[in-house]
Amino acid sequence: RVSGGAEVPFLDLYQVTDGAERQKRAQAYVKELQAYVDSMEAQHEKLHKGSKLASVNCNYEESGCILGASDIMLDTMMLSLPASQILKGSGGNAERILTSAEAMENMMHLFYQHKGLTKNTQKADRTAVDVKDTYPSRHLNIRYQRMFAGAFMGCTNKSLVILRLYKPLSRMKTCNFILHNNVFA
Repeated sequence: RVSGGAEVPFLDLYQVTDGAERQKRAQAYVKELQAYVDSMEAQHEKLHKGSKLASVNCNYEESGCILGASDIMLDTMMLSLPASQILKGSGGNAERILTSAEAMENMMHLFYQHKGLTKNTQKADRTAVDVKDTYPSRHLNIRYQRMFAGAFMGCTNKSLVILRLYKPLSRMKTCNFILHNNVFA
């Protein structure tokens, strides 16, 4: 239960292998996404304008409103991206979203295989594969979020966090910080 939360469009393709079902879900998602993007400003006015929470009581700005997110769940990835950009990038075409999702999944499989990881839990001789040699059991989370002044982001020593600052630091236009195994690069 979340107090004050709002539902955002969500495309769940996790372990959905039937092509017709994937297409049906993607088409429903695009329809929901179009309606959602068209009503984001009105939703902001309804839910945030005049709120007692200072963090959301502000004028509508598409790039800064937390209502602008949408989620896509794949077998190896969880994407949280701006709803308007998913719609714009896909041209409102469900097939384009599915093609992009398949490409991302294929890249993840390629990366895992390159690192010597396997989806199999048993070898050909039926002995167990060492857990360290199998695919991760969790999703890679890709989040597009606007960071605010004084923001704190925590992670474990096995996390990879990429922060992009859009407010210039000295003369730099943008700056990427990568935290891997607790070391900034």
